[in-house]
Amino acid sequence: MIDRILLYTASKYSRGLSIVELLVAMTISLIAASTAIIIFFNFKDFYNHSAQKASIDIKELTVKQAIYDSIINSGLSCAYGTNTQTYINDTGDDLSAHSFLTDSSNIRIGNISPNISDYLQTNLGTSCSGTCYQNNTDYIMVKTETKSTYLAANLVNSTLYLDSTNSINPGDYLALCNSDQIDLVKVSHVGNSNDITLFQPATGQYIVDDYAGKFEILLFYIGDSGRVDNSGNTIYSLFLYIKSGSSVGQNYELVSSVENLKVSYATIKNDQIIWNNISSDTDVDTLNTPALKFSFSVDGKNFTKVVLI
Repeated sequence: MIDRILLYTASKYSRGLSIVELLVAMTISLIAASTAIIIFFNFKDFYNHSAQKASIDIKELTVKQAIYDSIINSGLSCAYGTNTQTYINDTGDDLSAHSFLTDSSNIRIGNISPNISDYLQTNLGTSCSGTCYQNNTDYIMVKTETKSTYLAANLVNSTLYLDSTNSINPGDYLALCNSDQIDLVKVSHVGNSNDITLFQPATGQYIVDDYAGKFEILLFYIGDSGRVDNSGNTIYSLFLYIKSGSSVGQNYELVSSVENLKVSYATIKNDQIIWNNISSDTDVDTLNTPALKFSFSVDGKNFTKVVLI
């Protein structure tokens, strides 16, 4: 009896799998393969979504940090402050197109059009042909110090002796500060003994330990990147235009796919915070505001940031 069973079993496996068994095996294999494919595509979708979200998060943080840091670090470290002094243009250059250089405010905000749009077209030339900015958006302009030093000797005519002349070059603008005024002067020559020759003398009287600082203007705005998306729509970006000294300003694309920059300022009424939109070019120190708020969008998602000032 046992011999018959063994013979039957051996003959069955020697014939191979039956049709039913083969179909069952194939079905199991297909299910396993389909599951693997589904898992793969689900993971791919998750990865793409996560990568896109990470990209948006990085862009959001970059925009916020760039503008926030610039606002917080704006201004000159003059011991007498900068808001009450008279600014004097002693550079010898016509600064009528760069009025913010000789303005006592450290932060200016406003609508991109018409003044700033004209300013960009004038200074960027052919790289701003047509509309290089996004309409109906705002801008943020700040004055920021890039070097701070002090006078090592009294100013005599056009010769300026400083504690340090590192990173100061011919053509740079310097701000000289005393208790009465701030003179904007232009560097003609940098000597080997921390001495500087100015294009023309400062009108103010400056003595040992008075402030001398190198600074630049930063302009944040939304501009046309020159690229289009898959639907043919313009891709806008956050741009930074930097005006430093008498040289031509430089324009940088900071973060792509950024749109709709808007700026508002806070006022307090009946213990309630009211956010006010900007209707014209405005020096922030004239607003008596405790905070600014800027908003923008990245790939269609909206973000805001409040800056206490």
